[in-house]
Amino acid sequence: MMHLSALCMIYAFLVMHNRKTMNSKNYINIIALTFLIWSCNNNTEQSNQAKSDPRISHVDSVLTQLNNERGFNGNMLIAEQGNISYSKSFGFADYQKRVKLTENTIFNIASISKTFTAVGIMILVEQGKLALDNNVIDVLDNFPYPEVTVQQLLSHTSGIIVEQRPPFLYEIKDKGYDNQKVYELFSEIKPELVFPSGTNYMYSNSNYIFLALIIEKLSDESYASFLKDNIFKPAQMNRSFLHYNDIPEDLLESVAKPHQSSFLSKDPFPVSHEDSTFINMYGEGWIYSTTKDLFQYHKALQDGKILSKKTLEEMYTPISLKNDKTYEINGKTNYPSLSGLAWRVAKDSISGKIVYHSGGVLGGRTMLFRNVSKDMFYVCLTNNDESARNTFSFPFKKLHNEDYKLDKLYLSKEFGKIYLEKGVDVAIDFFEEHKSDKNYVPFSGWDYEDIGIELIAKKDLKSAIKLYELYNSEYPKVSFGHKNLGKVYNLMEDKNQSIKHYKLALEYSDDEDEKKEIKSALGSS
Repeated sequence: MMHLSALCMIYAFLVMHNRKTMNSKNYINIIALTFLIWSCNNNTEQSNQAKSDPRISHVDSVLTQLNNERGFNGNMLIAEQGNISYSKSFGFADYQKRVKLTENTIFNIASISKTFTAVGIMILVEQGKLALDNNVIDVLDNFPYPEVTVQQLLSHTSGIIVEQRPPFLYEIKDKGYDNQKVYELFSEIKPELVFPSGTNYMYSNSNYIFLALIIEKLSDESYASFLKDNIFKPAQMNRSFLHYNDIPEDLLESVAKPHQSSFLSKDPFPVSHEDSTFINMYGEGWIYSTTKDLFQYHKALQDGKILSKKTLEEMYTPISLKNDKTYEINGKTNYPSLSGLAWRVAKDSISGKIVYHSGGVLGGRTMLFRNVSKDMFYVCLTNNDESARNTFSFPFKKLHNEDYKLDKLYLSKEFGKIYLEKGVDVAIDFFEEHKSDKNYVPFSGWDYEDIGIELIAKKDLKSAIKLYELYNSEYPKVSFGHKNLGKVYNLMEDKNQSIKHYKLALEYSDDEDEKKEIKSALGSS
C-alpha cells in the first residue's frame, strides 16, 4: 500500500499542475483533502510509534479497557525528552450532546493549579521580593498566625484549617467570596491551628489562597495577570486561563463539561462550571488548560525559561518537620511521597526524581507527573469522577517498566450496574455476597444516600425501600435509614409506616438539627 505521505505529494502535484484550469471550489476541496490526508498520516505515525513501544501499547490497552468497562473519560498525553510519544482522547466533552473530546479540549485542572501559584512565589523569591523563611504577617497585614512562614504555606505544614470544610465552610457557603474576603474572615475569626506550624503535614487549600494574595501584593498586579505574563506567555500556553469566565467566548465550546457519576444510569450527569461557594477564589485551583499546554509548562520548567535550576531543585526537595516527625503522602498508592514546595516528591528515587500533583473538582479529576531527572512527562485530565489515584498514576509506573496497581472496583457502582440490568433484588444479593470482598471498595454512607436519591427521582420507591432496609440491616441503630424510610413511605402515602420509621429515626438521632428536621416531617405525616 502506498504510504500516506506519498499520496500527499501526489495531491500537491495535481494541485500545482491543474490550478489554472480548475475552479476555486475544486481547488479548495483538494487543498482540504490534502490537509486531511496529512493529518491522518501524522496521527498514523504517532499510532505506529505507540505500537512500536510496548510500554505505550500497554498503557493504551489498559486505558481503552478502562474506558469501555469503568467509564474512564479524558485526555492523556505522554512525552519523553521533549517529544510527545502518546496523545489520545477517550470519551466525551459533553455526554448529553455526544460531543467528543479532542486534543484541544480545555479542562479545569483543579489543584494542579497550586503548582503555578508555587512557581509564582518562587519567581518573587528570585526577584528578591520575598524569602521562604519570611513570616506571612510581614507581607499580609493582620495575618492571624504570626508564626507561619511562606515555606510552611507552600509545603502544607502551616496547620491552617481547610477553608472548604466545616466549621469554616458554614461561614462562606454560597457567598461567592474571593481571596481577600476569605482572608478578612480568617483574620476576624482566627480559627485555631490544627497543629503548631512546621510540626506536621496537612493539605489545605487555605494556604494557597493566602499565597495568591502574596503574589498580588508583591507584584502589584492581579494574580491572573501575573500568571499570564510570567508563566503562560513564556511557556507559550495559549489555551490556558484563570476561571471559566476568563475563557474567550470563541473557545467556550472547546471546554469539557464537568460530569458527576450516576449510579443508576449509563451516563454521568452534567454539573456547573461555577461553584457558588468557591468560584471567585484562586491560587488553590480554577486554572483551565489543555494537555498540550501543560506539556509546554513542563518544557518551560525543564528548559529554565521560568525559574533557575537551583530554584527548581529547592521546590523538588522534600521538607523536614521541626520535630523530626515522619510523615507520608498517598502511602497506599503507586507513589508514596513527601512534600516539596507544592510538588509531591516520590519517595522511591530509583527511576529518577519524580514530582507530581493531582487535582479534584466536582465533575473532574486530574493528574500531572514529571520525572525531572529524565525529562519524562505525563498528564491526564478528565471531566468525570470515575477514576482515582492508582488509575491515574499507573501509566507513569509503566513508562518506567515498574509494577503498578489499579484502583479497586466500587461495590456501589457494581450494585448500580446490576440494578439496571437485573433489578434491585439481584443487586442486593450481589451486595450480600461481596460486602466483605477486599477486591471492592465497600459501600459508604454517601453511596446509600446518592443511590436512594436516584431511586426516588426515578420514582422506583419500592426499590428505595429495599435499599434503606439493606442499610438498616447493616446499621440497625442509626437514624439515616429510618429517616429515609419515613420519607419514602410518606411519598407512598403509607402514613403508619412513615410515622413508625420517623419515630425510630428520632430515637436514634444524636444531632439536634436532624431531630428538628425529623419532628417537622412527623408533623406533616
